[in-house]
Amino acid sequence: MSMLSATEEYRKYYANTAYSSQMWKQQSPNKSHTFSGMFAMSFSDIRHVIPHGYINDTHEIIHAPMHPDEAHIPFSFDHEKICTVKGTRDLFRIICTLGGYLTLIFGAGVTAVCLLLMLVFRNDNELFEYLIEFTVLFGGGGLLVGGLLVALTKLPMSIGLIIFGSGVRDFEFNRRTGMLTRWKYIPLTGIKRRTISKPFSEFVPYLQSITTGAGTNAGWNMIMMHKDSRRLSFGSFGMVNVISRGDAMAFWDFIQCYMDISQPLPDSPLLEAYRQQDPVTREHDKQSGRPERYWRDMTHDEIQVKALDMQSRIARLAAGEEG
Repeated sequence: MSMLSATEEYRKYYANTAYSSQMWKQQSPNKSHTFSGMFAMSFSDIRHVIPHGYINDTHEIIHAPMHPDEAHIPFSFDHEKICTVKGTRDLFRIICTLGGYLTLIFGAGVTAVCLLLMLVFRNDNELFEYLIEFTVLFGGGGLLVGGLLVALTKLPMSIGLIIFGSGVRDFEFNRRTGMLTRWKYIPLTGIKRRTISKPFSEFVPYLQSITTGAGTNAGWNMIMMHKDSRRLSFGSFGMVNVISRGDAMAFWDFIQCYMDISQPLPDSPLLEAYRQQDPVTREHDKQSGRPERYWRDMTHDEIQVKALDMQSRIARLAAGEEG
């Protein structure tokens, strides 16, 4: 493909708002974001590192067919967008599950105690009749209500979706458009209230140290906050399992590389099947001679070795040992 034809293909494929590494320099200065335990990170310093969770134990994932029940979930992790989901009625499911089992335990406990008392006071007819009524009302009622609540959570997927709702889009990183989008819903209904979309270049990345109530470190997170509003933010929670400070930094490297159309897609096993569908990545792989099945032809152990190598490199970068 010639440079001219490549440029024409890129213009047709990517939107005019698609992100490149120089765009952040063109933004107006951001408002001062001052938060305890948060450190601003730099743009454009791409090291092509991958978070541990995007390589480790991926052999089974990249070879597994999609389960039919997953077709309704609007989750995306491909060459166009990374879109996370959330449940709209998860609280109702939790109430049914937890409340159901607690009610079952209550009903069973009441029944057991009442049966024991019946044996003790079996000669007291008045008390015996009272215990029977109490057992039926509270013991039997608890078992019935608890059983029904638990049964609701065990219904087939098609019926469960009607009761508990399906997953809905939460927020999205879109490589083709360069936009970050968040969906807002009316609580417990799944009814969309509004959609907020802002250019990726308007978000400022922060490394966040998570502390416990005792002041000890409990992990790390990467947060992107809009330059003009601290209320519009996106975090790594729900997108990757960050296991270290270096992993949080690697996630930022991954995301800015993913969004930057001057760069090929990050070379993660989870994205390999989509590399040929992204024009910039396809041309990069052609020029560099990267095998189309680089990750998929590896064994589980070979991928694990690569994951350990990447983890070591991330640790060196976090320690400032690599320039």
